[in-house]
Amino acid sequence: MTKPKPILPIIALLITSILWGINAPVIKLGLESIPVPVFLSIKFIIISLLLLPFAVKTWKPLKSKELGVLILGSLIWFTANNLALNFGLHDAPSINSGIINLLGPLLLFMLSAEFLKERISLRSFIGVLIAFAGALVIIGKPWEVASGNQTVLLGNVLLLVSVLCSVIGILIVKPVLKKTSTAQATFIYLSAGVLPIAIYSLTQLHGWGIHDITTGGWSALAYSVVALPPANLLFMYGLKYKQAHSVGVYDYLQAVTVIIAAWFILGEHPSPTFAVGAVLVFLGVYLAEFSKSTKLHLTNFKQRG
Repeated sequence: MTKPKPILPIIALLITSILWGINAPVIKLGLESIPVPVFLSIKFIIISLLLLPFAVKTWKPLKSKELGVLILGSLIWFTANNLALNFGLHDAPSINSGIINLLGPLLLFMLSAEFLKERISLRSFIGVLIAFAGALVIIGKPWEVASGNQTVLLGNVLLLVSVLCSVIGILIVKPVLKKTSTAQATFIYLSAGVLPIAIYSLTQLHGWGIHDITTGGWSALAYSVVALPPANLLFMYGLKYKQAHSVGVYDYLQAVTVIIAAWFILGEHPSPTFAVGAVLVFLGVYLAEFSKSTKLHLTNFKQRG
């Protein structure tokens, strides 16, 4: 398998962070008028159909075990993750999703070394810690949001479950990606994951109809259909060519995007220290990723000269 230029997976993950970050507050708009399983089913069935031609064109034969691993990873990473995320966002502020997602990179950082035998550099470790510190500065005291509110507390627990499912799913799927095309892996991940949700959504149609969808709901569906196909493809592409722990650091950029998007879309105001925290996040990501890529680029240049 020919590896792309080192900068390409980084660009792919940067774009994914932005698209997924905007998606969190957009989900809130959709859930105002569409039940969670119905919302997930509509958008991801459409997205799967859009990706199908690309998957067929680049399809590679897989062993039954490899296909089974992809499907298992999809059920955990997509089905359980998205149900927990969307039900959690129904009860908790969307900013909280950006906050709780901060645990994901740390878990990936530790577990990828244990289960995927990835080598972790000191620079990457320092970068992750700086980005995490920046995210904490942005957050302030998130526990005060849920104080005395059991509904928000339950939403936060579901958001935490979502993060755990995402980390476990990545660890399961990562080893198989080198044997598939990016479009093929993305299609299997989305189509296999949405099927159980679509079946369950049939039980949620009583008393609800398409005429109940508000302008916000239609806007959320439109954004999903336009932005999520490339977001999922780009993330799978980045995960395929980068180590899992390295991919996790981009969640901190996603957290920054979530807060900015929630500010403009939902009027959820960030803390006064947001700018300071955002600078630390970008510095941490640079140390973990960009400084390494720049060094590689300069080394290659010297060798050519």
